[in-house]
Amino acid sequence: MSMIQDLHDALMLDLPLSPAMICDFGLITNGTNQHASLQKAVRAGATVDELNKACGDGETIAKLVKDYTELEVDFTTIYDAMTTSLWAKTKGRITVLERQKIITETERKELDGLYTELNQM
Repeated sequence: MSMIQDLHDALMLDLPLSPAMICDFGLITNGTNQHASLQKAVRAGATVDELNKACGDGETIAKLVKDYTELEVDFTTIYDAMTTSLWAKTKGRITVLERQKIITETERKELDGLYTELNQM
């Protein structure tokens, strides 16, 4: 949970976020709104445990932000995009365990490209 604690601290202290934090919490697209709203939620009392439970799940992150700030902001993480894509490709004929295995196998390739792009920013 170290990265999550670091995220919490960075948001509280207005420090830069790492590429992993940006990806895991859907702060890539339209990052200013997502970043500011997540920061408001943390400063309003969102805990490290709550952030940990929301990590990688855009809907859960959005709900956490709304619970603490009443702001309605959309979050989409890299994991949301991969899961949606897999579900569409298989027309829903894939189990959760199969989906996890496929995500694990393809995740490195997709994330490597995304981290390279982030590091060039």
